[in-house]
Amino acid sequence: MKVPRYPDITPDQMTALHKYAAKHGRKWKDELGLAWLTGSAGWELHSLRNSHGPSWLAQFKFPE
Repeated sequence: MKVPRYPDITPDQMTALHKYAAKHGRKWKDELGLAWLTGSAGWELHSLRNSHGPSWLAQFKFPE
């Protein structure tokens, strides 16, 4: 199976992800997925939904 190649995440998007995760705790990906559905995630995070999508979010891990 071919693994999709996604565009690089911008520094602003990474910062927004870190802030969202810190605010929402362990279930942050579930919360972000719901926010994407309702359009309430804010511009930086919503742009990730448009460019990367839910399957990307499910497998995303912060770089170490």
